[in-house]
Amino acid sequence: MGVSPLGSGFTGLRCRCGASTSLTAAPTIPNALRHSSFLSLFFFCGGLRPTISFSMTQNPLTLKETILVLRDYLLELLRKWYWFVLFGALAVLVAAYYTQRLQTTYEAVGSVMLSNDSGSSMSGILRLAGQFGLGGGGNSGDMNIERLGDLLMSQQIAYLSLFKKAEIDGKKDLLINHYIRLFKLDNPPITAESSSKMTLQENATAKGIYNAIAKKSMHTVINKSGILYVSLNTTSEKFSKEFLEIHLKTLENYYTNRSIEQQKLTYDLINERVDSLEKALYNVEYNIAHFVDEYRPALRAGTLSAQKLMSQDQLKRQAEIISVMYAEAVKNREIAHLSLLSNRPLVQIVDLPNYPLSSQKPSMLVVYITYLVLATIVVVVLVVFNKLVRDAFKPTP
Repeated sequence: MGVSPLGSGFTGLRCRCGASTSLTAAPTIPNALRHSSFLSLFFFCGGLRPTISFSMTQNPLTLKETILVLRDYLLELLRKWYWFVLFGALAVLVAAYYTQRLQTTYEAVGSVMLSNDSGSSMSGILRLAGQFGLGGGGNSGDMNIERLGDLLMSQQIAYLSLFKKAEIDGKKDLLINHYIRLFKLDNPPITAESSSKMTLQENATAKGIYNAIAKKSMHTVINKSGILYVSLNTTSEKFSKEFLEIHLKTLENYYTNRSIEQQKLTYDLINERVDSLEKALYNVEYNIAHFVDEYRPALRAGTLSAQKLMSQDQLKRQAEIISVMYAEAVKNREIAHLSLLSNRPLVQIVDLPNYPLSSQKPSMLVVYITYLVLATIVVVVLVVFNKLVRDAFKPTP
């Protein structure tokens, strides 16, 4: 069956089986129905499944009705004053517990900059080095200051810093062990000398320390001039200072070595070649000197056999060839060395943290006000929701 739209009650009813009837309803509508625009009722009748549906039109609330509704809710809030007292006391207790756990933090700040400018005086030398296959790799513009900041937060750089020794409170130990001691972790000290030699348990400890430092305590900011500022906030002033100082120096060395890795490999290979040619040249020159000393009388008399003269000429040609190769290798080594120097990135530490570090102590007043405001919001929501539910299910008189 279906029902035609109604104003304030039911006006008509038509069954699906074809029969039709009519009914009227009281003009009053229960309070529970005033919160809905449409309502569907399902019931069984004579084996059939007729459906009654109706719609109600709602008149907009006037200003007077709105004020009356707001007054009702305000009075309800005043009647529930003890809720505010209860939740306020609970908020004060929670805030007091929270403030007791808060500690003063110390902020260590450092800065680093990266210069990617290559000297113009080196450009001609690098073009010359390219003719010998020595000018490739290591473009200093490939890695910018943003990547330098990402590298600073990486796990590998953090591990390299944590496994360096520093003296804190008169005790020289690994920084990772200082962290375990100063922050009272329930982990045994690390006995490995490097991160690659850690056991499974030590690796889990180091991973947790890295997450605490890189994801919670350390922050980086790049200003408009391209300077990277790094800050470290911990509850230990000495650890903040020592770790950040070592961390910046570790970053400088790591970034520099990795940036010129290809040039360094090229230089080492050429240097080895120069050393081998130098030894070969010395051997040939020694053989020539030994030949002259052995056949000196025959050479003066001009009675040296043709076979010996041929051997002497071979030694001289060999010495000349090796001498030319040695000279070229030395030149290439110098070009490779200049390429190595010109491609070295200028990672400069601008500022290192110094004592005394700036301290940050949390404000207890702000904590208490925050918790009281949150408690007030919770009470208002609960009281309003409670009244809405109570009014919705209030029986119609």
